[in-house]
Amino acid sequence: MMSNVIKLIKIGLLTTFRGQVGKKRKIQKPLFAVLMLVAFSPMVFSLVEIIRVMYGSLDMFGQGDSIMALGLLVASMVVFIFGIFYTIGSYYMAQDIPIYLQLPLKPWEISISRFAMVLLYEYLTMLIFFLPVVLGFGIAAEKGVFYYLLSVPVFLMVPILPLSLASMLVITIMSFSKKAINKDRFTMIASLLGLGIGVGFNFGFQSLISRVDNANGFQEMVLSGKISMAENIARFFPGIPNATKALVENNVLHLIIFILVAAVAIILFMLVSKALYFRGVLGINQQVSRRKFDEKRIDGYDSKNPIRTYLNKELKLIFRTPIYFMNLVLIDILLPLFMIIPMFISIGAEQINAIKDQLIASATPGIFIAVSFIVFMFISAMNGITATSISREGKQIYMMKYLPISYTEQLNAKLLSGMVVSSAGMILLVVILTIFLEISIPIAMLMLLSGFNAVILTRLTGMYIDAANPKLKWDNEQKAVKQNMNLVFNMLIGMGVAGLAVIFIIFAGQSLLLNSLVFIVGMAFVNGMIYKLLSRSFPRMIERIE
Repeated sequence: MMSNVIKLIKIGLLTTFRGQVGKKRKIQKPLFAVLMLVAFSPMVFSLVEIIRVMYGSLDMFGQGDSIMALGLLVASMVVFIFGIFYTIGSYYMAQDIPIYLQLPLKPWEISISRFAMVLLYEYLTMLIFFLPVVLGFGIAAEKGVFYYLLSVPVFLMVPILPLSLASMLVITIMSFSKKAINKDRFTMIASLLGLGIGVGFNFGFQSLISRVDNANGFQEMVLSGKISMAENIARFFPGIPNATKALVENNVLHLIIFILVAAVAIILFMLVSKALYFRGVLGINQQVSRRKFDEKRIDGYDSKNPIRTYLNKELKLIFRTPIYFMNLVLIDILLPLFMIIPMFISIGAEQINAIKDQLIASATPGIFIAVSFIVFMFISAMNGITATSISREGKQIYMMKYLPISYTEQLNAKLLSGMVVSSAGMILLVVILTIFLEISIPIAMLMLLSGFNAVILTRLTGMYIDAANPKLKWDNEQKAVKQNMNLVFNMLIGMGVAGLAVIFIIFAGQSLLLNSLVFIVGMAFVNGMIYKLLSRSFPRMIERIE
């Protein structure tokens, strides 16, 4: 019954925000609203300006509409990727799932209520990845009021299809979980397998289309306006062609078709849930332990290098815990790749070369340095390794006070754990861009320095926020990272800084010297001051925790 679904959604909302209502939180709500406004304003302004400029460049070839198609594509892919991780945690690892299984509820009732909860998280993602596209395209194309009215239902419908696909894929794979001895390891493998299957299928499908297009002289047809690049990008993901035409052409019929496609996706999801959900969720929390005590393991502590020992402990915990691995590690590595690769595959090799030549001709070394800071500030701000570092200690927080290692050494190890993960993704992306754009080695090194400053800043602010107000009352790892407002606060700060950096570029120019002084020398000084403040405050903040 739908009444059961509504009740489950209400319970889910109360559970999610439990402990966040009260006198203390009432005082924080206005502060949180102001922080969101301050953080999002420069970011939205900068992204809208970027979209407007991109539209102007493409509109010269009659391809301005491709901006909307590309925005819908990126938003759908990001929702799909995040959906893989969110559904694993929400459908199978949430603490209230075993309670629901004891109630007279149908499998699709449980799964559709979890779907609704995950959808709320995805709408927050859409605010970042799609709202600026809607505003930037509307301003650049001089759209009227009707365009903005149509954008509301499109915004609400866009995440439904990719989230349905991600959910069906996860439920199908997790239906084999009964045969797995180590449930945590199987969950991690299942999430990676689902991600690989889904993305691989889309890449393969689009690659086949691209080969057909290239054989017919795709580049010449695009530049001459004989073929729409928007249509070629849109067909990369189901439903996007209709959503694109609905907004670009103010076409209500295509909006209705898009809504029907989303409705069909939900129906298919419910059918898959009815058939397979219980097969995977029953017994998912049961573990078979085969680990034996080994005296050789107790000599892992290195008294000569306690920071390295503590760092190894932090990294092992992050990589071996599925929820931590999926939410804290993969995002830094996969997010930049899946923001770039789908776009490259969708528009074809020849058009990529045209874009490459234009970037090389127009972009200055100073721009590369500034953009490196902005991109990695945005990506690392979404990583919550340090923003949840103290919270992840939970009830074992007292151990920090008794370990044979100083608070400063513990702080450095926790900061390094975030640096190691974020730096790996950053270096990979810089290497790819250096090869693709034929960037010189000295400029690439400056880009890395600029990016390192962005990563360090988000690690420091995240640690400061979490140490000042850790979320220690949780009964599973999911609540420690996914229901932790410290991560959100740190993300808003990072996005606000990234937005201010974009505004700086717009008004201050593209000087290599100026951008190097600001984003490398200046930000290194800022990071040093924040670290000095944090190292002084950290012991006091830990000591006051009871």
